[in-house]
Amino acid sequence: MNEKFYIPQHLDDPAKFLFWSIDEAMAGILPLAIGLIMGLKLITLALTVICFKGWKKFKSQNAQQSSLRAFLYWHYPSKIMDMKLPDSSIKIFIG
Repeated sequence: MNEKFYIPQHLDDPAKFLFWSIDEAMAGILPLAIGLIMGLKLITLALTVICFKGWKKFKSQNAQQSSLRAFLYWHYPSKIMDMKLPDSSIKIFIG
């Protein structure tokens, strides 16, 4: 079969930082950076591992992260989330 076009197979894959997805990397890097700036090396290492493992567990329980998105939608203004949905504070639509 003569293929003229390349069709990407991984369009919906999340962005990566080294081996981890961006959110997993941030769950490990932020506590590490804050702790090292404060000079707490041993506590920082333990807190980083706990945050990273906790975030991975949270993501595995909510495979499509729908609960996090729903929480943010209902508790924060839509301008912060830049969603194309109506504001969650509007309970009754006229029409």
